[in-house]
Amino acid sequence: MRSADNYPRSNPYRRIAISFIVAAVAVTFLILYYTLGRAEITLELATETEVLETNVTATTETAEANLPGIILTTEKTTTKTYRAQGTGEKEDKASGVVTIINNNNASQSLIASTRLLSPSNILYRISTQVTVPAGGSVEVGAVADQAGDASQITEPTKFIIPGLNASLQQRIYAESKNPLIRQEKPGGKVLASDIEDARNNLKELITQQALAELREQLPENKRELNVVYKTDITKATSSEQADANVSEFDFTMTAKVTAVFYQADKLRAAALAVLNKETSETGKEILSLDEESLAVTITDVAIDNKSAQLKVKFLGHVSWKDVSKIINKDNLLGRTKPEVENYFSAFPGVKNV
Repeated sequence: MRSADNYPRSNPYRRIAISFIVAAVAVTFLILYYTLGRAEITLELATETEVLETNVTATTETAEANLPGIILTTEKTTTKTYRAQGTGEKEDKASGVVTIINNNNASQSLIASTRLLSPSNILYRISTQVTVPAGGSVEVGAVADQAGDASQITEPTKFIIPGLNASLQQRIYAESKNPLIRQEKPGGKVLASDIEDARNNLKELITQQALAELREQLPENKRELNVVYKTDITKATSSEQADANVSEFDFTMTAKVTAVFYQADKLRAAALAVLNKETSETGKEILSLDEESLAVTITDVAIDNKSAQLKVKFLGHVSWKDVSKIINKDNLLGRTKPEVENYFSAFPGVKNV
């Protein structure tokens, strides 16, 4: 039996050497991986047009980051009379205007109900007596002899006058330029759309009157300021309800108009300061603003009228400044060139890869 002293002893130097070799191979592999696997990606960034929106505080008190402004409010009550639309019902017989033409060398009188006959044998009668001067013409109303849509004539038409002898019919006749149709019956009926139109019209009327009055309250050197406003209707009533058979009605409205007067350049600067900060946080930068696209609305007004919140919108031209905000480099490792190009095709701000 072999004693323990006869077994080969473990060599610590041998273990260290093997560990060193393994580590060296691993490091070499990593160096080769990152060196040989490295690729340079060049991105051509596109300019995008975006709707840029932010909030700005207009205030009557000077304060940093606020927009200096003048905030005024007024309330007005106005009543206006509006016409109602027709009933929508049609007359039984078609009617319209015709022109009697006299190419004879003597005047010609025609009594009321004188017949006019179209080429398709549709009979009309003139409404009143007329005298047509020699070589002249006279317009007169005409009504179909028979009721119904069949008597309507929508195209320009030449009529003979059967009551004249054949010789005179060649020189004296009637013509229609406009359609002869069943006209709407006289009278009126208030439609729901009439009331809505009156509401919108009166709101605009009150708004414009109020703005003119508020601007007059400004100091003379401030009257050219830009203005943004809102109109709140506090009460609106119509003297007639929908379907009432009347020809006109009154509409009364009470509305509160709030106006914020401001300098356009200061509003732009205040909005741009906020937009630049908000945009940079997404990795983009604003290259320019479309000044004509500016839209401002009032979202809130303090009870004491000392401040107002304004929503400001611009169309802006933006581009990526820091693509690291959108690119995860880990998603690019191991990808082929076509795969990389396809990856970046999902980003609208990247034009070419």
